[in-house]
Amino acid sequence: MRFNFFLLVSIVLLASCGNDVAKKSVNEEQADNSVDTLTTEKKQSPFEMGIVVNEDPIFQCAYMHYRTIDGVDLLPYQQTTNDLIVNSIGITNEEGTKNKKVTLKGDGFYRNIMKNFIASYKVDKEEMPELYSYTQEDSVSIDEQYEDFVQLHMFSYIYMGGAHGNANDAHYLISKENGKRLALKDIVKDINKFTTVAEVYFRKGLQLAPDADLQEEGFWFDNGFQCNENFYFSDGKMIFVYNQYEIAPYAVGIIYNEIPISKIKHLLKFQL
Repeated sequence: MRFNFFLLVSIVLLASCGNDVAKKSVNEEQADNSVDTLTTEKKQSPFEMGIVVNEDPIFQCAYMHYRTIDGVDLLPYQQTTNDLIVNSIGITNEEGTKNKKVTLKGDGFYRNIMKNFIASYKVDKEEMPELYSYTQEDSVSIDEQYEDFVQLHMFSYIYMGGAHGNANDAHYLISKENGKRLALKDIVKDINKFTTVAEVYFRKGLQLAPDADLQEEGFWFDNGFQCNENFYFSDGKMIFVYNQYEIAPYAVGIIYNEIPISKIKHLLKFQL
């Protein structure tokens, strides 16, 4: 018998500037070893971890992944979900490359992410004392409400210098049957008919005329409107997410194209 549950990890590193809680932070010497002084509180579920230090960077995370009990192997779709989390968030080594041997056992994965973030800030701060505070915010959630697939939702925002930070909203559908990531062609019967409907709602959501030229309106579609592979289902809608710089300038922000399932139900391969 298999026993699996979600492990939720929250890591909070709060800025000291203008924060009453941060006034209770450790001194400068302790702050240099902040990661080593992490305090943890174990519960049945979730597992939480946090710290307050007298440093500038802000680090906030809420992670979730599948965890085994009694050494029982994960199901294929659960393993695929965990692999996607590791590959998407990643942990870089001293050479700056992702460590592909990282596993989601215990809380070490999340501790290392925070260690790298703080270390990077300290190095850059020494070279550029006028540097603004770095910020990193990550969240991962898993949605198992559908019979045929699980949805993995990952959102991140990071600012590490420059004119502005960058946000990324990513979504994955993984087959519960074989553990493979599902592409749009695995979900939709007829891509062309589906795209026609999707474009109607894309234009409607952005208040564009039905015959408006998308390139002239500032969108970077080379061959007319196209759906991407970043989508999910929620609240009776199929939602496509176009991240910053994907089809429009940064100032446009993240674009969400929400299509009522009632309008595309006949084009879907799965019953929702």
